[in-house]
Amino acid sequence: MFPSRKKFKFQVTPSDRELWAIGMVAMQWSLLEAWVSTLVQGLAQHDEDALARFNTTHSLEGRLETWKELTKEKMQEPYCSRMLRLHQRAVDTKQMRDRIIHGIWSSNDPVATTIQGGAPKHPFKWSPKFDKIKETAERIDNLMMDILQMLAELSPDKNEVNGRDALRQTLKQPNHPRSKNEG
Repeated sequence: MFPSRKKFKFQVTPSDRELWAIGMVAMQWSLLEAWVSTLVQGLAQHDEDALARFNTTHSLEGRLETWKELTKEKMQEPYCSRMLRLHQRAVDTKQMRDRIIHGIWSSNDPVATTIQGGAPKHPFKWSPKFDKIKETAERIDNLMMDILQMLAELSPDKNEVNGRDALRQTLKQPNHPRSKNEG
């Protein structure tokens, strides 16, 4: 059972199920952004300039671009191609996510919500329905699982996945001298 909408003065167009699915898209995307940060840190290793560039970039487009640049610059094949395919999936999925989170509220009617209940007046259209929104959340979830799967396969410790350690062995050149203990 969903919480009651009656407590809110402004009523939004999506159904309760659609709002739940939108919430899943938002939460899954937030987790994906954390994975992107982990990947960039793992690729950059001790490259302070790359880390500073990433950390001072606030737009997601810029952060995704940094991930792509570091992948091309630092990863060796076949890992580079695999990571670039994951990156492209993130870019493609971002477009779907943006449509749900941002673009969905636009219409010819400047007010997409109604006050004190009632349905929005035409010509407002709500095209993405529950199944499509949920499908986007699942797509984000699958992307994160594929990233985790890649890191797990690369992880030196099969009992624990550490993104930085997993990515270290995919780099073209180490960013720091290895100690004798690191092999």
